[in-house]
Amino acid sequence: FPVTIQEGNGRINNYEKGRRKPDIDDLLVIANALNVTRTALLGGDDSVMSGTASGVATRPVPVVGTAQLGDKGYWEELAYPVGHGDGVIDYPTNDPEAYAVKFNGHSMAPRYKHGEYGIIEPNTAVCNGDEVLVKTADGRSMIKVFAYEKNDQVYLESINSDHPMIIIDKSLIVFMHFLLGGAKRISRK
Repeated sequence: FPVTIQEGNGRINNYEKGRRKPDIDDLLVIANALNVTRTALLGGDDSVMSGTASGVATRPVPVVGTAQLGDKGYWEELAYPVGHGDGVIDYPTNDPEAYAVKFNGHSMAPRYKHGEYGIIEPNTAVCNGDEVLVKTADGRSMIKVFAYEKNDQVYLESINSDHPMIIIDKSLIVFMHFLLGGAKRISRK
């Protein structure tokens, strides 16, 4: 699991306080650490295996774009109406406008790898410490950790420690959407 003990403790603290919910990958890590099945972790039924986690049913989330990762990252939106992108990913989400983007690049490894998908919830409020997809007015797109906002400046940390903090004027941000979690592959075409 590519998280330091300090990061892991902060993440678990956020779960315990209800500030965020673990994604499917984190549930597997937690279950393995506790030496229980994901099913047992979620209350004893087969909720994860049957398509729900934490009471949230999976639904088809359309892949609607590509995010080129790294310092010169960009957002490439597919020219399809919502629901008719480059396949779908079955994922537990309550956001009816959730969408997925395919990650290109290696700047977020090992957390997210080239060719994996991010599940984005545009209607979920962003809190300090959340992973986010950010698009700027100059066309850059990036997956970062929202650190904080101060004096109309948005402070974004890198997913990995190879990149410095980025400070962007709030007026230059086109959107900043919550990144719910990652998925390895498309569910169906």
